[in-house]
Amino acid sequence: ERPFDVTIKKTEFVIILSNDIYDLEGVVYVVEDGGKAIGCGLGELKKEEGWSINDYIGYIGLLFIEDGYRGKGYGKELVQKLTDWFKEKKVTDVRLKVYAQNSKAIEAYEKMGFLHLISEMKISV
Repeated sequence: ERPFDVTIKKTEFVIILSNDIYDLEGVVYVVEDGGKAIGCGLGELKKEEGWSINDYIGYIGLLFIEDGYRGKGYGKELVQKLTDWFKEKKVTDVRLKVYAQNSKAIEAYEKMGFLHLISEMKISV
């Protein structure tokens, strides 16, 4: 995410990750190639607002595949494992966030069936 968001500090990312792992109701999958971790993905159950038709949604975050392994189906495999986990939890809607500049990821998510839902915008003041 760092190449798409210059406001992310390296040290803050590690702190956020460690706090998320302990405080969430979810799962983390790691993809390996010959014992080497080449990617990961986090699935989280998030409580929806009272106005939603869903009690919970599935949220996919921290999805990452190392550069040399992208385009080989590992990301799709991770998303499939995560969506299978959400199905086990009786969750029917799964969401994720992707930077607008990350066209390769957007294309991959679209191929997996994800639809554009909302755009988040930012301005520096």
